[in-house]
Formats: sequence, structure tokens, C-alpha cells
Amino acid sequence: METAQINDRKRILYLDYIKVFASLAVMLIHVIADGWYTSGINSSDWRFYNTVDGLIRWCVPVFVMASGVLFLNKNIPIKKLYTKYILKLLITFVVWSLLYALTSYQTMTGLFYDFFYRPFHLWYILMTIGLYICIPLFKPIISSDNRIIYFLSLSFVFAFFLPWTSSIVNHFGGNVLNRAYTAIIQSLNNLDIHIVLGYSGYFILGFYLNKISLNKKQRIIIYSISLLGALMTIGLSYAACVKLNTLVEDYFQYLRVNVLLTAMGIFVWFKYRNYNNQKLNNFFIKISKYSLAAYIVHIFILDTIKKYKVTSNIQIPVLYVICTWGILFIVSYLISAIINHIPVLNKYIS
Repeated sequence: METAQINDRKRILYLDYIKVFASLAVMLIHVIADGWYTSGINSSDWRFYNTVDGLIRWCVPVFVMASGVLFLNKNIPIKKLYTKYILKLLITFVVWSLLYALTSYQTMTGLFYDFFYRPFHLWYILMTIGLYICIPLFKPIISSDNRIIYFLSLSFVFAFFLPWTSSIVNHFGGNVLNRAYTAIIQSLNNLDIHIVLGYSGYFILGFYLNKISLNKKQRIIIYSISLLGALMTIGLSYAACVKLNTLVEDYFQYLRVNVLLTAMGIFVWFKYRNYNNQKLNNFFIKISKYSLAAYIVHIFILDTIKKYKVTSNIQIPVLYVICTWGILFIVSYLISAIINHIPVLNKYIS
């Protein structure tokens, strides 16, 4: 798709769709989490939760990739980067962490603990701050396609491939192979190449995929690899859990090759699909700005749904997930919309 087709009012339209659908996918992961943890391994319910979870693990990576497009395409002075973007995220983190802590603490020590640990999903805010801090360092890298490819290659090897293969060898290899590979990984870790670790690979990958043009054949290859990645997420998780008879989360982690492959395909699909329905486009443009606050508040809403057992009587997993997910989406976005229309709050905590 040409750039003119995906831009609307100087926006990159497909990023609005990505932000909304990624937030929906995150909510769905948290809805099914209890079922995945509490259903018996290899039961039909657990297999359902495992399959759905494996299909939507692209959510956070494409969020990061979308941020890479938006921020690496801007020339933001360092002062503005800190006083506008980083400061807002810091205030957002502090305010929402405090609100979450105040709803559960029992003692002052508990308040301190809950401030940092109860809102577990707010790790995303801190991770994003870390990426923003590094934006001036990323600028020389993205100025050259060769540097981008070099950076992404190092990121793939050290942030994705080595931890991924280490998990596979640990779960499915014999003791001798596991010890040998562990020794190799430990030696490679001594290289200490931290700059290519973490989510910076997704951040720059999003910028690069937005920048380049892919023909239909290339896109089909990416979609095929993406599907393979999703099947690998489901299959490796299933095989490891059944083999070890315990829950194994390694292959659901966002910094794994299988998740990376799926996220690439989802991102490219959103970029190249047609956006001819202007009413629908306007809807997504409008609600996409609510996605961050909806993400932040959705855990409080989900806890409330569980506390008052709103959907607990639904015994069929598919129906339970759909109903809980629907309520969670609607209420979270309604609260976010309200916050976004309140002066001061809409500037600092949404």
C-alpha cells in the first residue's frame, strides 16, 4: 500500500488500528490468564486457553513497533523529549501506581510494596520510558539502512534467538546437550551487548517496516512465517508443559523468536490492508487515543469483575472469555474516554 493510502490527516492510519487491536489483545491475555494457570494441563479447557494465548502474543511487540514508527520519525529535541514525553509517562506511572496501591494496601509497608508490584502491567510504562531515553542514540542507527539491518541482526541473535534456543534445549534436550549449550550461552553473555537487548529491537523494527516497501510475494512470505511463529508459540508451550507436567511460560515471553515472527506478520498486515471505510477510520482515529489509559485501567476493571463474580457463573470457557473480554473492553475505554475529556488529567495521566 502506498503511503498516501495509509495516511489520514497527516496520521499513519494503520497505527491507530494497531493501538486499538493490540490493547484488545492485551486485555484478552489477562482474561484467559487465570484459566491457563488453574485448568489442568492438557485438559480441553487448558488447551483452549493455551491456543488463544499463543495466537495473540503479538500484542505488546506491535505496540512497541507502533511507538517506534511514531517517535523515530520525529526530530524531538532532548529537552522536549524529557519535559513533554518522559515526564508525562513518569507522572502517569506514579499516579496510577499509587491509585492501584491505595485500593489494596493494609499497612504502610504494604502500600510501598503494592506501589511497585501490584500494578504489574505498568512495567510497560517504565520500559517505554527507557526506549524514549535512548531515542537520541537510535537516531544515528536509523539514518542508514545498513546500520538498521546490522542492529536488528544483533538484536535478533542476542535478544531473541539465544534465549529462545536456550529454552528449547533446556526443555527438550538431554542433560549433556543442555550443559554444553548453557556453557556457550554463559560465555556469549560475557560479551555484554546490552544496547541490542530488550525491546529496542521491536522499536527500530517498527520504524524499518514502516519505511520499506514490500511487494505481494514478500508479504505472503512474511505472513506464512508469522503463522508459523504463532503455531510454534502454541506448540512449544503445549509440548513443554505436557513434557514437564508443569506450567512453562518461556514461549509466551515477548522476546522470543516465535513471538517476533508473529508480530512482524501482524504489523505488516495492518500496514498493507485497505482502509476505504472513512467512518470506520474516523472511529479508530477517535478511540485510539484512549488506548493507553484503557490499558492502564483495565486490570482494575478485571479485578472488579472477578471480585463481584460478574461472569463467574458462565461455565463454558469460550462464552466466559467473550463476555468478560467484552465488558472489560467497553468499561476500560469508557473510563479512558472520560479521563481524556477532563482538563489536566487528559494531559498527564491518559
